[in-house]
Amino acid sequence: MNSFSVLPVKLDIYAIFIFLGVVQGLFLSFFFLRKSASAANRMLGVLVLGMTAINTEIFLCYSRYIVRLIHLVDFSEPCNFLLGPAFFLYIRYRIFPENKTTRKPLLHFIPFAVYACYSICFFRQIAEYKYNAFLSAYFPGEPHITVMEIGRSDPLLLKEWINEITLVHFLIYLGAALLIVGKGFKKAGLPFLSTADKPLLRARNLSLFSLLYLLFLFWIKTSFREDLGDHVLAAAISVFIYSISFWVMKQSLFFSEDSWSQTRKYEKSSLSEEMMEQVIKRLPVMMEAEKPFLESSFSLPTLAKKTGVSTHHLSQILNDRLKKSFFEFTATYRIEEAKKIILAPHYDHFKMEKIAEAVGYNSKSAFNKAFKQQVGVTPSQFKERNRKG
Repeated sequence: MNSFSVLPVKLDIYAIFIFLGVVQGLFLSFFFLRKSASAANRMLGVLVLGMTAINTEIFLCYSRYIVRLIHLVDFSEPCNFLLGPAFFLYIRYRIFPENKTTRKPLLHFIPFAVYACYSICFFRQIAEYKYNAFLSAYFPGEPHITVMEIGRSDPLLLKEWINEITLVHFLIYLGAALLIVGKGFKKAGLPFLSTADKPLLRARNLSLFSLLYLLFLFWIKTSFREDLGDHVLAAAISVFIYSISFWVMKQSLFFSEDSWSQTRKYEKSSLSEEMMEQVIKRLPVMMEAEKPFLESSFSLPTLAKKTGVSTHHLSQILNDRLKKSFFEFTATYRIEEAKKIILAPHYDHFKMEKIAEAVGYNSKSAFNKAFKQQVGVTPSQFKERNRKG
């Protein structure tokens, strides 16, 4: 322990809540940043990882453990410039998954790289200097240690204005995200306040929620002296991370009903045989003509709306008459479309990951699994066999 470690450790409900958010954030980051994840999910992973880094430092400072790891003071500050771009790119890839580039998105993270390099001026300072910086932020009334600064720790005064710069930076990207959401509603022919399209609804609500959070951040930073209100912000970030965890679990197939419970659920259905036959005839025509399954956001409610029946009735038709779950039904069309792309010579340059995204899958692993279930071989094996033939 350092000689200036005179502050007792503080572990209360805030500290525990923030720490659990950090643990959950690290888990989610690993989940979203997998190589097989979609571009949108990778951006969500960057967003969660940046928030987790910020929360980690706030936890260390609030609990005063930072004194034992004094060189980590302000280590997460560059991550402020990850949040805006990651949020914007996540929204863009969710609404327009076809508009993907390999290099241009990296330009959005230049401020992060520049500030990380600029932070070297502070990181090279000795432990006593960083201890004083910690006291100034969290315990301004505590006596400081007399120490000489090595060069200038903030030559351009960027650290002094980091809160204001972060707010403006995120506000710009939030505005850009709202414009993307607006374009999505316009493309779908829906008003901005419509609730008809669930993916657009989620993107819009998330953007508006982020705007409220930004206003909350501004209030905290203007109401509390220095960084004394950071534990409130960290708690809000933790709530956001917990919410994502809940959303991921809600989307998981693990919690879906099995076929037996589906059968029991349909016993008292009011769906007539005539209506069922009409939907069965209309389904393949609509799927082939409109190809809604190519969108990664394609869902049972979306298909129900297009066929003009309730979600409950459509689920009954798929399970009782077609003997398929919605996911199996969708996979049939997606895999057929994927086979056409694989066999088309002008798509030779497409990697399997891009083919997966083109037919509506968010990850290469999910695509490979569905393809093998439908065809009996992996997409790569299918391509190799047919090209040889």
